[in-house]
Amino acid sequence: MELWQAVLLGLVQGITEFLPVSSSGHLALGEFLFGVDVDKFLSFDIVAHFATLLAVFTYFAKDLYRLVPGKEPLEEDWYVRIAGGARAYYFYLLIVATLVPLAIVYVLWHKDITALRTEPYAVAGGFLYGGALLILSDFLAFRAKNKGLGLGIMDALLIGLAQAVALAPGVSRAGATIATGRILGLTKEAAFRFSFFMVIPAIGGAVLLNLKDISSFGNVGALLLGGVVAFLSGLAALAILRRVMEKAGLTIFGVYCVLAGIVTIIIRAYHT
Repeated sequence: MELWQAVLLGLVQGITEFLPVSSSGHLALGEFLFGVDVDKFLSFDIVAHFATLLAVFTYFAKDLYRLVPGKEPLEEDWYVRIAGGARAYYFYLLIVATLVPLAIVYVLWHKDITALRTEPYAVAGGFLYGGALLILSDFLAFRAKNKGLGLGIMDALLIGLAQAVALAPGVSRAGATIATGRILGLTKEAAFRFSFFMVIPAIGGAVLLNLKDISSFGNVGALLLGGVVAFLSGLAALAILRRVMEKAGLTIFGVYCVLAGIVTIIIRAYHT
């Protein structure tokens, strides 16, 4: 891997992993257009995902610190209204949301979902579905009973199912989980936090599962550079998403995904 490739792929990974526009969809489209075999960059992919995981820990460091057992909950703490501020219950909800639906879908349909990456029309369908969900969430969020920060087991399962569906290329994990949380009546801040706390075990598990497939680290300098770029762009993407959600909602990202889906269909139809 050349240095410029590491910078470009690290930038794409960091931005699209956290902005609700689908990193898998963009990578799949890049494979189709430019004939790039992303699988040959497996070592880089693992490093880049680990870097984005570090970005989550860094961005939410204060929130995660408040979850440490023994810390007295403050009135302004975001988890106070969840079972009286019980941290264990919040961890339980994260496990339910992350592991149960994701494990079931991964075990039963992983090969079929992976195969979809080579089908541009399937990728386009993922973009269109994800975009429609984002737009719909802004519309329905005003009509849902606002639960503030409160979460129930069924809410967690539904958000987890949305994350599992996002295994399909073109569907944004962040977009699907935040949009589902908003439709269920969560505040923007609660949906934002829960979505990205869910990504910790999800990305961490994916990195661990792929470690066995590493054959060579190749250009170590390129790997490190790409990881740094993914980390920094991931931090920027988190800040941008939070800001845009506060000011305008998710519709702008939904429109982008719909347009990406239409463009993907046109490209596939006329690509020789």
